[in-house]
Amino acid sequence: MRVLVLGGDGMLGGELVRRLVRDHDVTATVRAHAPSSPSPADRVLCGVDVRHPESLVDVFAATRPDAVVNAVGLTARRVGEQGVQPAIEVNALFPHRLARLCGAAGARLVHVSTDCVFSGRLGEYHEDDVPDPVDAHGTTKLLGELTEPGTLTLRTSVLGLETAAVPAGLVEWFLSATGRIPGYRRVVYSGVTTAEFARFVHLALVGHPDLSGVWHLASEPITKFDLLTMLADRLGRHNLEIVPSDDEVRNRALSARRLWSVTGYRPPAWAAMVDELATAIERREIEGGSRRGSSHVADVPGVRRAASAGRLTPTSLPTATSAPAPAPAPAPVSAPAPAPAPAEASAVAGASASNGVRADA
Repeated sequence: MRVLVLGGDGMLGGELVRRLVRDHDVTATVRAHAPSSPSPADRVLCGVDVRHPESLVDVFAATRPDAVVNAVGLTARRVGEQGVQPAIEVNALFPHRLARLCGAAGARLVHVSTDCVFSGRLGEYHEDDVPDPVDAHGTTKLLGELTEPGTLTLRTSVLGLETAAVPAGLVEWFLSATGRIPGYRRVVYSGVTTAEFARFVHLALVGHPDLSGVWHLASEPITKFDLLTMLADRLGRHNLEIVPSDDEVRNRALSARRLWSVTGYRPPAWAAMVDELATAIERREIEGGSRRGSSHVADVPGVRRAASAGRLTPTSLPTATSAPAPAPAPAPVSAPAPAPAPAEASAVAGASASNGVRADA
């Protein structure tokens, strides 16, 4: 299967590339105009800015994907730094533009949403619970969720190793910490590691081609205190004191029982996911300890940027060969329509978008 991963150098996108390339012909896109290091992807297209639809038209023409995974998005931290307008463009509007491109190309689309579409006041959220985001990040991600045929939106939260020069995630914060750090006993989390997310995407692509709509991909709930303690114990970080704290209260745990029942998939226990994550951390430290060094992104001479139009133009990139016509698909398994967005989300949709955004996965 020809798979296009958008945002292939981010925390999630990079892991998706590493997993999917084992079984698929993978093209990854990155926003940077020059590669930072080698990539396991079959090809990497640089300078792809998702705010410019014409760039993606060229990418689709050159790669002819059977499936697209959208790992591009502005995180809560980036939205806080850059404001709501870039988030509207990247999180809310772009996924719908991408869905139209995929529909025209006959490509399946897997889109990544977030548990932040919920406030965290209740916990154990189901797909048909009414979203109630409390910030611009959650609201714009909610507006970007897809329900069109041929699209699969996965609400989740992920943790893993990062490649950014200034990391923003829990794991890198934990690894850089010394002395005493807070461990929130009343903040409940039900995400998965990036490695586990990538495994499920592969499973969905090859084993459940009819799965569509909005679904929750989640693990058993765990508190941030227990999660950090488990990781510290596994890594032997005994010089780090995790201080129990009740200063924050939030439960965004998602119920994934509907997904489990339909697909038969269930993520491993947290002990197994943490062990795999710790092994990746130790491997990175042995190989040099650099976050940048763990990212594998290479340039592709087959695509160049036309300076006048800012578009990607195929040059020597081999044209993807046509695949045999697939067998008729079974009746689609669609998630029930998600609950309508709150009124304030609709108001945000009318705001204007702007340039100057960094699209981080």
